[in-house]
Amino acid sequence: MFGFYDRVEVDYIVNGAAQGAMGDRLAAVEYDAGALRPVIDGDGGKYVFMKTGHMVKNAAGREVPEREPVPLSRMIANGLVPPILNASALPYQAWQKIDQAVARATRDRLNAWNDLAAANIYGGFDGMSVTGIIKDTMTDAGDAKVDMDTLSNDLNDAPLYTPDILPLPIIHAGFHLSARRLAVSRNSGMPLDTTLSESCARRCAETLEKMTIGYTDFSGLTIGGSDFTNKGIYGFRTQPDRITKSDVTATAGFVASTFVTDVIAMKELARAQKYFGPFNLYYSTGWDQYLARDYYATATAAGVVAPTKTVLERVQMIQGISKVSILDMFTNTDELLLVQMNSDTVRAVMGMDWTTVQIPDPHGDGVAMRVMGIMVPDLRSQYVGQSISSRKCGIVHGTTS
Repeated sequence: MFGFYDRVEVDYIVNGAAQGAMGDRLAAVEYDAGALRPVIDGDGGKYVFMKTGHMVKNAAGREVPEREPVPLSRMIANGLVPPILNASALPYQAWQKIDQAVARATRDRLNAWNDLAAANIYGGFDGMSVTGIIKDTMTDAGDAKVDMDTLSNDLNDAPLYTPDILPLPIIHAGFHLSARRLAVSRNSGMPLDTTLSESCARRCAETLEKMTIGYTDFSGLTIGGSDFTNKGIYGFRTQPDRITKSDVTATAGFVASTFVTDVIAMKELARAQKYFGPFNLYYSTGWDQYLARDYYATATAAGVVAPTKTVLERVQMIQGISKVSILDMFTNTDELLLVQMNSDTVRAVMGMDWTTVQIPDPHGDGVAMRVMGIMVPDLRSQYVGQSISSRKCGIVHGTTS
């Protein structure tokens, strides 16, 4: 028998204390996921690849923790991994196939997170050793002066700071491989079926996408005390400092020119708060059929002028909007999101890329596996001017009410 082990979960490690089943297992191996990937190498020995404490660049140019092979027997002797991992270690080629399947699945139609990662990545650190990122929101320092000899006094205005903290949870889902399937793969050389690992990876990536959009609300998952203003995980729809437009015309009785006017108004709301783009416009699934229609804008005595473009193509012509895209998991009725895609507003925090690990099987008849990663959206606010009374994020959330 084989199948899914459990649903997608989000666990924390706060102040060195694990929260949740996956957090407990990582705590048992000193928060090194490499201890949960036992490999049968080409020499027939069994190893785990442990962190050295240094960072190196991988093939994609991203900084990741450096790892070195350590005999599994040494880890077991030191009590860092359970002996059962010795008997259930997978060949190196099997781990490769699992990792390839996971990487393939996490790229599928996840536009919000992929756009964040393409625009701005904050990484180069070991996510297992960091439970939260502290960041400051700062007011403008003051006004510049213009004179002929720089002898006039500057204002020497000290900016005001407000600290926020961004939690770094672990997103994970698991599956189970039966002992017989493992034996067939190990003894016959038959490739391991990676369907389950791919499915789990897709579920984890979908959870991250919903977190980014704010379709699933993670703002209540907070760390830090009263010293921090924002201390949860926010999506586009839940960022507390986002700009709102609550009078977008609904799809019922859709008029193309009215829709274009609404989008332009959203852009002007962002400009009024000194956010100038470039912007991505994301629309919920309910708009799709309307944006695919022909765009009619003017009429003559002879009738409506023949269309030359779709509504979607007309919106893409608005200056400052670099991308217009549907989000498959953005199913809220008649909603729009205009997001400034620079580092002042959005970052993709990459603490650990999607990784598959092996854990003791509670059933004792195979191998239990986990796909896990540490990735969160970082949606940042800025003060408008020199006062802490007005704090805005470069996201405009359009709704019908």
